[in-house]
Amino acid sequence: VVDAARLAHQRRGQPVLPVHDLGQEVALDAVEAAVHLGLHVATIDLGGWDTHERQGNSPTANDQLGGYLGQSLLKPMSDSLKAFMQDLDGSCPNWAQKTTVVVMSEFGRRLAQNNNDGTDHGHGSVMLVLGGGIRGGSVYGPWPGLATHQLYDNADLRITTDYRQVLAELLQYRLGNPNIATVFPGFTPASTPLGLAVNPGSVTPPPFPGTQTNRLYVPVVGKNTGC
Repeated sequence: VVDAARLAHQRRGQPVLPVHDLGQEVALDAVEAAVHLGLHVATIDLGGWDTHERQGNSPTANDQLGGYLGQSLLKPMSDSLKAFMQDLDGSCPNWAQKTTVVVMSEFGRRLAQNNNDGTDHGHGSVMLVLGGGIRGGSVYGPWPGLATHQLYDNADLRITTDYRQVLAELLQYRLGNPNIATVFPGFTPASTPLGLAVNPGSVTPPPFPGTQTNRLYVPVVGKNTGC
């Protein structure tokens, strides 16, 4: 399926997704979206980030993506996401405006470099959000600072935004699901949203048939005949 999609993209002069594990998995998602399979949510795992040495530029490198972390991980991820969004942008309907991508990790990195030209596991991290309906080009959430007294345990970037806050806003404003407490039990959203979604507003789900009070959100399979 991936090879067929790549050949079709080449014939149409569209961006070709990079050939590596992440690129192939993203290609499958692009194919599914393009043929209107009704895909609502997909997760992709990219491993190999548990690095601790030679993460940065080599002594002779002038680029900002040198070293193992940049060339072997960050650049392939960046190239795949770019190609993915460009591919969706050329689809009919324009799925780029209907798609939101979130990139996150389960661990952060220390600020201080170790003795092996790398970094060890730390506290705070970062999430990347891109796609339709997103106010891009900004850093959201309060910045804690990098002074020693501002760091967690005097060593790591302090966490100021719960990852569930980001996902909750996307869940509500992009997927139209207001049931935050059901999806994230025990989580209380911030009184003031981050505002990363364009024109966030209250979303009222469609009437639920019958007397049932619980809502089940499932993909809807349909075919778009307008393209």
